[in-house]
Amino acid sequence: MSFVYGRKSFVEVAEDFARLLDEFQRLLVKHGSNTNVRNTKLGFYERQLKEISSLPNQDAAMLASIVTRYNLLNRLFPRPENIMIKDADLMKLLEGASDLQEKGQEYNDTFFELSMALRFLPSEKATVNLDMTTICDVIVNEELAVECKYLHGIKGLRPNLSKGLKQLDERVEKKLASYGFVALDLSALVDHQKIWNFAQSVFSEFLGVYAKLEERNKLAAGGILQHATKDKNFEKIISSFVSLQIESVFYGELGDHEVEKMSKHCLGVLFQCSVDLVFEHDEELLPVSIRAMNYFINPSIPASQHDEIRHAIKNLASGI
Repeated sequence: MSFVYGRKSFVEVAEDFARLLDEFQRLLVKHGSNTNVRNTKLGFYERQLKEISSLPNQDAAMLASIVTRYNLLNRLFPRPENIMIKDADLMKLLEGASDLQEKGQEYNDTFFELSMALRFLPSEKATVNLDMTTICDVIVNEELAVECKYLHGIKGLRPNLSKGLKQLDERVEKKLASYGFVALDLSALVDHQKIWNFAQSVFSEFLGVYAKLEERNKLAAGGILQHATKDKNFEKIISSFVSLQIESVFYGELGDHEVEKMSKHCLGVLFQCSVDLVFEHDEELLPVSIRAMNYFINPSIPASQHDEIRHAIKNLASGI
């Protein structure tokens, strides 16, 4: 299981988002569009950010998550030479309703492909070539193919997995890649209210502990909210619970039929979800985004190669 547990202040998130909107505006102008990006849903989100303190906590969490996800795209501006993507695909991300309940919207399909591609960018200076201009969703270093499926309903898990496995074999047959993964985003399938309730309950316990430490002057500078949410035990508990949720969804649907369809070209299946949380203390809000990713290795692959695959997958967590 791999996790990205992120915290940024609302000010930092807003500044990054404003910079992204400026980049999208330049992209629109480049293609002769008269659209003002701030009249699109991104402009709506930017205006909502300015009023975020007046939003209910769960709405604030959803807004922070949407904006944080979009801010990942700042890595594409200016476009690095090692990343090939069509401008038209980027501009698709401006489409859709101005709605905080966005996990069911169609643009998530494109967004998932982009976010999965960005996972393969290393944090160090090593160069990785990403191609998103072929019939395959993502090609890494002309060698590894990734077929991405954002699931909008539980009934689509098995059919989409089967479709992805078939597509993967087709990409190898056409010599676009030598092997690859099918990647599934289960964000729309997990019970976010259950995760929210659990996280708030755990936060309350940690808040109580740190409040007592503060009373006894045993707390370093930084405030109770920061200390509680940065506690490694807190992170581990929340992350483990999110892990349980996505594993229960995936393994609850995975059948022998899908496993048998995994050819020698398929390394396995990556499955992930994004969770939006906000924690509050003394009228201070802190957004926390958790992205959990787990994997299923193709059982037909020799066990001697499993450790190498696991290591490669673990490194993807630091890719964004």
